[in-house]
Amino acid sequence: MTGSTPRSALLHLLGVTIELAKCWSEDGPPPDLEELFHAHRAFWDAQAQQRPITALREGLGAMGPARFEAALWIIDPGIYEPTLLAQALIRACAEVANEGGDPALDAATRLIALQIARVVNAPPSLRKADCLVFECTQRALGR
Repeated sequence: MTGSTPRSALLHLLGVTIELAKCWSEDGPPPDLEELFHAHRAFWDAQAQQRPITALREGLGAMGPARFEAALWIIDPGIYEPTLLAQALIRACAEVANEGGDPALDAATRLIALQIARVVNAPPSLRKADCLVFECTQRALGR
């Protein structure tokens, strides 16, 4: 459902939910929730495309730096599109740098980075990260 409107994504989500409810009401094995997850994710991605993170402050009446509201919105309801997350992280890092701070120590930039890690299923351990470094090295060398 990439590139769908929020309305069409919501209709799809409702359809998947109804089918799931039908399956659950029968005396069979529990239904696979993967399609529901993807429909939910597509809905929030469509919402994010319609309402860019830079426009968040308009409805919040926020007084603090924009990156904190953006970081909270990214987590709940949740943004799952890596490109949007990367753009939000870049804006948040620039905002911290303009304030003379260190993006690596800023709560908002760290929260956005955490969401990126979740979305791309980044490994939680250094050992697993080493495996990714190895794989990237192999691919960079054309192997």
